[in-house]
Amino acid sequence: MFAFFSSSIARVFNAVVFICMFCGLSAFAVAIGWYNYDTTMKELRAKALSRADLAAFSLKEPLWNYDDNTLQDIFKAVLLDSDFVAIRVRMSRDQKVISEKKIEALAQTSFEEMTANPMYLSSITKIKREDEHIADVQIVTSVEKAQAVIRYTTWLILAFALGLIATMALVMLVLGNRVLKRPIDALRESADRLAQGHLDTAIDTQRKDELGSLAGSFDRMRNAIRKKLADLAILNDTGEKLASIHNQLEALETAIRVMSEQTHVERGSIYLLDAEGKLNLHAYYPKLAGPVNDFPKSFRLDEGVAGRVARRGEIVFIPDVSRERGYVAQTPHERPVALLCVPMFDDKNVFGVMNFIGEVGKVAFEREDEGFALTVARMTVITTKNIQMLEVIEQQNHSLEEKILERTAELRQKTNDISAMLQNMCQGIFTVVGGGVIHHEYSSYLAQIFETAEIAGRPALSFLFEHSDVGADELNQMEATLGAMIGEDEMMFEFNSHLLTNEYCKRFGDERGKILDLDWNPVLDMDGRIDKVMVIVRDVTELKALQRETEKQKEELDIIGQILSISQKKFLEFLETAYEFIEENREIVARTAAIDKDVVAVLFRNMHTIKGNARTYGLSYITDQIHAAETSYAQIRSGEAEWRPAQLLEELTTTKACIGRYETVFKNKLAGFAGGDGEYLDRGIIEKITQAIDEVNELSHANDIYSSLRTIHSSINAIGAETINDVLKTVLNGVPGMARDLGKEAPAIAIADNAIRIKKEVVPLLRNVFMHAFRNSLDHGLETVEQRKLKGKLSCGQIALDLEITPERVTFYFSDDGRGLAMEAIHAKAIELGILPANLKASDERIAECVFHSGLSTAATVTSVSGRGVGMDAIRKFLRKQEGDAKVELTGGRDAAGYRPFRLVISLPARYANKQT
Repeated sequence: MFAFFSSSIARVFNAVVFICMFCGLSAFAVAIGWYNYDTTMKELRAKALSRADLAAFSLKEPLWNYDDNTLQDIFKAVLLDSDFVAIRVRMSRDQKVISEKKIEALAQTSFEEMTANPMYLSSITKIKREDEHIADVQIVTSVEKAQAVIRYTTWLILAFALGLIATMALVMLVLGNRVLKRPIDALRESADRLAQGHLDTAIDTQRKDELGSLAGSFDRMRNAIRKKLADLAILNDTGEKLASIHNQLEALETAIRVMSEQTHVERGSIYLLDAEGKLNLHAYYPKLAGPVNDFPKSFRLDEGVAGRVARRGEIVFIPDVSRERGYVAQTPHERPVALLCVPMFDDKNVFGVMNFIGEVGKVAFEREDEGFALTVARMTVITTKNIQMLEVIEQQNHSLEEKILERTAELRQKTNDISAMLQNMCQGIFTVVGGGVIHHEYSSYLAQIFETAEIAGRPALSFLFEHSDVGADELNQMEATLGAMIGEDEMMFEFNSHLLTNEYCKRFGDERGKILDLDWNPVLDMDGRIDKVMVIVRDVTELKALQRETEKQKEELDIIGQILSISQKKFLEFLETAYEFIEENREIVARTAAIDKDVVAVLFRNMHTIKGNARTYGLSYITDQIHAAETSYAQIRSGEAEWRPAQLLEELTTTKACIGRYETVFKNKLAGFAGGDGEYLDRGIIEKITQAIDEVNELSHANDIYSSLRTIHSSINAIGAETINDVLKTVLNGVPGMARDLGKEAPAIAIADNAIRIKKEVVPLLRNVFMHAFRNSLDHGLETVEQRKLKGKLSCGQIALDLEITPERVTFYFSDDGRGLAMEAIHAKAIELGILPANLKASDERIAECVFHSGLSTAATVTSVSGRGVGMDAIRKFLRKQEGDAKVELTGGRDAAGYRPFRLVISLPARYANKQT
């Protein structure tokens, strides 16, 4: 339906007019109806109110006299008017209805229902007698009659409006068809023929109205199309000509000639922009009659009309240059001319300017010709660039041929060099291409390494790793890695190259083995992607054997250096005690069938003592081996490992073999230090004995003789005894190294021996004991340099050892100025290990006694120095074997951190020492 109306202007116009008329007349009818309704309702209300006032006046006397007949007569008189349908009277005092009357049609309807119905109007008036309000009269009026009259009037108006609309529609249909439709159809037919290419179709332009104006527009459009088609034909012909020209000057002159013929100018010229920003003359047409020197050769971008056009990029047409400032004449005495200046652009960059001049008034150029001029300029730019590009290409082709010859010679030389390298280098080189196979070019040495000539085209991984120690999982991983690398970015190689095996052992037919070293490298293509993977193979079997022999020799030299750093006597003592501890552990393991904490503690103590002595003497290989064995004991003690006697015995055998290697080097390489036993007599002691004997021969007084005999006895007892400094010399020498390992400064050690000498029977014992004591002091007692400075202590820790002897015991007091015992940490560890009950409070003395329990240590981590919970336990156990003992003596109260200072009291029977007098 909408398409029917929109296809014709006349239909649209008629439809709009009809709709407006219909809406206007409808609105008029509604307004009249509403006005009639409002007026009628007002008149009806006024009539009802007037009749109520009249009834109130008539009813006051009958109502006062209670004359019902008169009341009924008045009611009948009121209801004679068909607009009134009911009347009643109510007393004002109690609102009691005195009398009422309705028409028969509403006999069953109450006054309240009628009042609520919008079809009825209620009017109430007061009845007064002598200004006293005695009653109310209510009259109900029906509006049905009035509404019927209003509806009739409204429908009558609407019918008139529809009739008027129909009459006008018929008139407008006839007039619209004659006035609009026919001229429009004729104009449309002309437009259709123009669209079909019939540019000679006649168009009536004689009308003076809008249709005549539209016809004139069609006529002008036809003429413009004719001109555009002619211009297009010229442009096509010009494009074909320019495309066939390969000379720049000829192309420029052709463009000038085309523009000259189109705009009827006399001559033209083309200026092209050079690298210095100047417009230089490159072509002109036709040839000048005068000297060429009079022709302007160049313009700056800010000079003349040409410079302005090049800078702004807009066509400028000047009908008379004599009125234009800034124009630069082409000849000194040039007459006034018309100028057309067209910019030449390469994309958005200035390329040049086309200048055309002609006689004033004869040059035909309009704004419609700008497109033609710009198109010619653009074609000229493209042709000029193509010609310049062809010249460059010809030069480059000539140069390229020379370069190709040079590069071919270089490539041939490089190919020969690479071939010579592949044939003569002592390394296996090949490349892995797509599919994981070996490229046909590879080094000849590769065949020698793998002892086969069947290499090219074989799967690279099976060629490399067949009959090798590389497992199937590792081989599958490398296969997936190579497949993911080839064809991907170089980054893929960097991320996954660690998955490619670099060293492995390959077996050959006679069970020979070769250790091969692989070096994987990506080969990239022009896009930076991995084209192939180059593999370099080296046979490092002899090199590895040489490295192992070198390491063995180096290790032997280290052992020799370690043995030479100690005396023969001390080394033999170490061997003796170490073998004793190992044999003791072997016997214990052999006779123990299940885990026993006491047995593990003894094993731990013996092994820890060997390690401590080895570390003291600097025997590092033994220290490392025993540390590994200690780990097994620690795992058994903590429940992490089961009791495996075979494994423990094997570890003891390995440890003994490690110690035996030192013994072998000592005997075979060092010849046992020429067979000496290390025993010697102190010359001072010999002199003292000789002097005392001489004095005895000369003295006569008994006390003097007794004193000399006592000196001789003491000196004789000193034979085979050593000072505590000599006893602990190797331990003291190892203290700086232990401190350095713990990141602490070497402590200052003060020893007060009080002329007490130690018998050689307990020298190994005391070395073992004090080795543990110094270790515990360095690890648990002394703080780091920073911690000591914060507490106001000297950066260097202080360790003191005092000796005291009585007829019964020789006592060693060992102390340091460190932090002391961590009472809370020891208490918590003792509860954890079940040494102390958790529900009972323990004294500090009892807590301190727990440090002698096997396995108790407050160290956060296990180090090569301590942390196993063996040291203090070992001290007491070693001493008690020789009727000695050890205890902790608290020397001060707890500090803020819960630490208490103490000293370690070590005692032995007095027979193991004597005091030199």
